[in-house]
Amino acid sequence: KPMNGHIDDVDAALDYLQRQRFVDPQRIAVTGFSRGGLLSLIQGTQRSDIRALVIMAVAVNQRVSRSLYGEIDNISTPVLILVAENDTGSRKTRGMNTLAGTRELTDRLQQAGKDVQLIVYPPYGNDGHELFFSVGSYWADIHEFLNANLQ
Repeated sequence: KPMNGHIDDVDAALDYLQRQRFVDPQRIAVTGFSRGGLLSLIQGTQRSDIRALVIMAVAVNQRVSRSLYGEIDNISTPVLILVAENDTGSRKTRGMNTLAGTRELTDRLQQAGKDVQLIVYPPYGNDGHELFFSVGSYWADIHEFLNANLQ
């Protein structure tokens, strides 16, 4: 499925959020899981008003990575990347090895001199992609990262 309409939706949501009187527009982070992680990463390459990115089990494949990696230099915010050690391909990811894609993304961000932190969690059940299906113990790492980067 094309990402364009989804990217527009995320842009609209961020613009709306920034206009709310109860929101400090200088302290907005974007978090996404799987395809949402990819959308978050794309937003990080296109917007300078995001203060932190949290990307969980990002859906990066060969086609996407070729086009996206050229944009990584545009990221100006700290990035936290999370993945389970056994997120290496399943029906949920259409066989995509999320762990390998995540490590490659992290390497590319590091090579570009970006502030990136990768956490690889121990294997989770039979399908590591399911680690992020509900809020779990990984949330403490996200909380710590956001506290450190949104002050």
